[in-house]
Parts: sequence; C-alpha cells; structure tokens
Amino acid sequence: YSDWKSQVPNNIEEANKTFYTEKEKLIKLIFEYSGLLTPDVLDRTFPHIDWYNNPFACVRRQYFSEERDYLKAVKSMYKWLADRSSNHWELQTAYSDYLNMRQTLIDIQVINPEHYPLVPGTEKELYSLHDALATITQEQKSTIEKHQIINFQKDTAEMAKTMNMEDDNFIIKLCQNPTELIYEGNKLHHCVGSYVNKILKQDGYIFYLRKKETPDEPFITINLDESKTSIIQIHGNCNAWLGNWPETLPLVMKWLKKNKIS
Repeated sequence: YSDWKSQVPNNIEEANKTFYTEKEKLIKLIFEYSGLLTPDVLDRTFPHIDWYNNPFACVRRQYFSEERDYLKAVKSMYKWLADRSSNHWELQTAYSDYLNMRQTLIDIQVINPEHYPLVPGTEKELYSLHDALATITQEQKSTIEKHQIINFQKDTAEMAKTMNMEDDNFIIKLCQNPTELIYEGNKLHHCVGSYVNKILKQDGYIFYLRKKETPDEPFITINLDESKTSIIQIHGNCNAWLGNWPETLPLVMKWLKKNKIS
C-alpha cells in the first residue's frame, strides 16, 4: 500500500485504474483468508473500504444468521463474478435485491424460506428466484409497505420521545410515517417526497418544524443524517432558508444543542 501511495498518477483514468487494481488484490487476499476472518472481524478491520465491485458489496451480513452461510455466499458470488467478463454490477444488484426481497417476504409470512435458499446453486437459479420474488413483491406491495411502516414506528418510538421538542409557538417532531413525506413535499414544493424509501430504511431521518397552532400543516422540514448528529437540509416552502423565519431560531438552536446535532 505504501508503495502505491507514493506513486502520483498522471490523470484520473490512471488513478482509477491503479485504485481498482490494488483494491482487487486486497479483496482477493481477504477472500483467501475468509475462512479465518469472521465477518465481524472484517467489518472492524476494514471499516472504510469501498466494497463495490466485489463479492462483499452485495452479500450483506445482516441476512445471514450463520457465518458458514455468509462465507458460502461470498465464495459463490466471487465465482460468479470471476466467470463474467462484464455486467458485474448487474449480478451484484440482482443478488442484493434477492436477499432483501426474500427477507421482507419472510417477515410478512408470504413465502416459505426453504423454497428460496440464501445461496442459490447457480447464477441462473439466482435470476429465476429473483424474478419470482419480484413478482410476489409487486403483488404484496401494500402489505409490505404497512409492515415497513409498523417496524419503522417501533424502531423510532423512543427517538420521538427523547428528541421531539416544543415551545410556546413551535414544535419539532419526528416523522414516524414516511409516506406522509409525499404530502409534505407537495405542500412545500421541495423534494422530500422522494425520500420515502430512504427514510423507511433509516438511511436518514425527517423532523417537522410546525407552528403550534397548526401542528398538522407543513411549515419547515428538517433532514438529519442516519447518525442523527448532522443536519443535511432544513428548508421551508420552495427550499427557502430557515433564516426567513427568525422567530423559529430559539427553538431550533435549543433542539440542536440538546440533541448534539451540528
């Protein structure tokens, strides 16, 4: 790594080529020792590695209760990728989607897990099972959405209790039903309505800043990152800056300080 780091590429193309070449060597090394390194050790040892374009990118540890199944999936994906000359990302996306759909449909009890193995035997079987689950997922769309909302509300109930705040004129409250964001975005003419799936996955959080006299009427939208420590956006109508409503600042500043948000 130190030898590579000391070499200054002449251009972006050369830099990318060098990066992916060296990254592939590291991935192969990890793969060769995957029987010794547990997934948890890998996560701690390589927390900042960009895992895209390699087997670990789509084989998410959260779907595997047994370590042996996880490593089997990684090895299968590595073989399938090695047998391909192109479209690697398409294969990885298919497997990632398959695992996600499989778990979602198991959670709402509409499929038998034994009929949809965690690790399909072949790439062809993966695509066949993927397409079958995609059809079921579409048919069960409303049920899945309700299930996701219920889980989201359970996961964020304590957060709402500790982070919601109000004063005499305004309230700040957590969005606990992400489907409401479509209405929020339409009323305030900004893009938060497109964040529904992102928020359901808890890849970030939305808080509403509302007037106390009209608590159900969209006013200002606050978007926090997934760690709940940084504001990504805080906008009113047509993405207007918060400073247009200086009367809201005392509550906002108090809320930021209490929750240690930057």
